[in-house]
Amino acid sequence: MIALNLRRTRSSFILVVLMASMLLGQMYNQASPSTIVSSLQSNNEDRMHPFLSQSSEEPSHPIFHNVTGSNVEVVQQRNDTVNQGAFVKAKWNTTVTIWYKIVNWDNTTYETPLLYGDDGGNYLNSSTTKAGLKMEYNYTTTENITITYLDEPVTLTNTSVSYFSVKLNLTADYISFYAIVIYTNQEGLKQVLLEGRGSPYPLVQNLISTNNAFFKTEATLEFFIQTENVTIHINATSLPVNSTYYIQYRSGTSDLLVGEFKEDKLDLGLNETNRDVNTTISLGQFEVGTKIDFRLKIRHNDTRLNYTRSVFEPALHRVEIFDGQPSLEFSVNTTYSRLGTFFFSFNASVPRGEITSYTLWINDTTQPNGYFEISTPNLKLNATNYTYSFTTPGVYQANFTVETAKGLSANKSLIVIFDNEKPFLEFTKPKGAIEGQLVNWKLIYKCSIKVQQVLHQFLYHGAIIPF
Repeated sequence: MIALNLRRTRSSFILVVLMASMLLGQMYNQASPSTIVSSLQSNNEDRMHPFLSQSSEEPSHPIFHNVTGSNVEVVQQRNDTVNQGAFVKAKWNTTVTIWYKIVNWDNTTYETPLLYGDDGGNYLNSSTTKAGLKMEYNYTTTENITITYLDEPVTLTNTSVSYFSVKLNLTADYISFYAIVIYTNQEGLKQVLLEGRGSPYPLVQNLISTNNAFFKTEATLEFFIQTENVTIHINATSLPVNSTYYIQYRSGTSDLLVGEFKEDKLDLGLNETNRDVNTTISLGQFEVGTKIDFRLKIRHNDTRLNYTRSVFEPALHRVEIFDGQPSLEFSVNTTYSRLGTFFFSFNASVPRGEITSYTLWINDTTQPNGYFEISTPNLKLNATNYTYSFTTPGVYQANFTVETAKGLSANKSLIVIFDNEKPFLEFTKPKGAIEGQLVNWKLIYKCSIKVQQVLHQFLYHGAIIPF
């Protein structure tokens, strides 16, 4: 085996208690897919990948490789980095071969992977296959492979990779599937690894369509801000007319979003002559920091099976809400001037949209309105400074405000002082002072706009001598 220099995380080796009877008993006859998923998702740390966090002597999670067969087309590759499953088109009532691979699999120690899923209760999740379909081991090679683990793809070189396959007869309009591998780790505990990128990310299944339908959603923008409607684009072809369509979404501020999905029913305007969709829908506005997961849901009536069930897009997309308020810098060359002229500098930027106005406001009461204000277009958007001169000494406040096309604004304030009289110091000798004695003198700083008194210690010699 090839040693991997990756960090050690022993917390991932937690026995899934809810699965103990299934794993230690007649595993292939008693367990159901729902049992496995619910028990693993009850504690997301159970889905850590020990082959990366513990040692190279333990296997990886199952990695989707391909679907082969007559008239099979993989129209969307699996990409765990963006929580996207594979989307495959195939012909109804044909047999396909589903392929998986596992890193560091040992055929003398570990069991072959199991395939779970949903084909309307016809075969894949029928009463005789509740424990999953056992895959066949095919061969092992040494190769370079990139695996998505949590947030970052991990590239392994000269690594042992084993390939597995299982044949599946397609007798439903849609077949969703995923794989698991079960093994005993070095500590003697049974481990279950699901296909996918690991905790805290949800399990995303793959999908086979036998009715030529394809559907995909995606956010229209890489991110949104708080004053924008979150818009989702739907691209679909050959959708069944006798189905009901929904957009499902859930939102929150944590990286791990759990709980029920909200769903909005969609009117896609389908009919027998128009079964393709290229449209955009809105989820509304959300607060800054919100994360939104979304996907398409189909409530499908499979006429071949005379069975109605929910089918989900093989992906769980995410988009986030960022703060669209402008960021700005506002400064002045000096906060105190005897001449009354100040040089204000400013700069602003926005993450989305454009700046529509600058406003510089100063509370100069000598102005006709009791203040001075200049705004766009008189204050050009490409300006970076403005010079202003006061006529009357005083303490003044200057505000700089920026507004954007997205309805957001920001401002900053400064205080400046204009004093045209020369300041002077006045000392008051303490009464009864004796030469050579350490005493407190009163120092008064005077100017035209303020007076400040400070006590200082001086050694009195009949003159002012700082001590």
